Amino acid sequence: MAPRTSEQFEKIRIDSKTKILVAALELFAIDGYHNTSISKIAKHAGISKGLMYNYFESKEELLQEVVVMSLDDALQVSDSMQQGLVDKSPNEVLRISLEMFFKTLVENKIMWKLTLSLAMQVTNIPSVTKMITKMFGGFLQQLEMVLQLNGYEDYKSEAKLLAAQLDGISLHYIIFEGVYNLEEVKNKLIANYCEGK
Repeated sequence: MAPRTSEQFEKIRIDSKTKILVAALELFAIDGYHNTSISKIAKHAGISKGLMYNYFESKEELLQEVVVMSLDDALQVSDSMQQGLVDKSPNEVLRISLEMFFKTLVENKIMWKLTLSLAMQVTNIPSVTKMITKMFGGFLQQLEMVLQLNGYEDYKSEAKLLAAQLDGISLHYIIFEGVYNLEEVKNKLIANYCEGK
């Protein structure tokens, strides 16, 4: 058997780190950040506790990486969406942005559920709150820009209102999934912002 290449070692490292992050997200969301030990995460990820410290110096550092991983999907969707919107009208950009939000919510339901649960638990950890606030600020700026292009005079307040509606919709969909008509809510929100203007 040939020795492993540096690329193979890097793939193993990335795979192990991803397993740890996913295990941590699941346990933090279900059992709570403060009730989840490094040992429990290692066991859930199927690795040794000692190996955990090769990747993360502390549980808080692990939490920070989990938050980044959780929000990274949304940022990737946002980035790819922006590239495809260059030749669209402001109204089309707003419509497509809202449709992509709902599509991502449905396609990544488990990640959303875990992320929402985790977010409610860690607001008292300053380093994590700072990261979440920074990422939310970027999202809010994008909403402000799109709403300004669509002619909203008080686009800053409207962006906050729209973000709060999206948060509430996400929460209701996750909690009341079996009885919550997401399609109806999506159509109403899009009509309010894209057809009623």
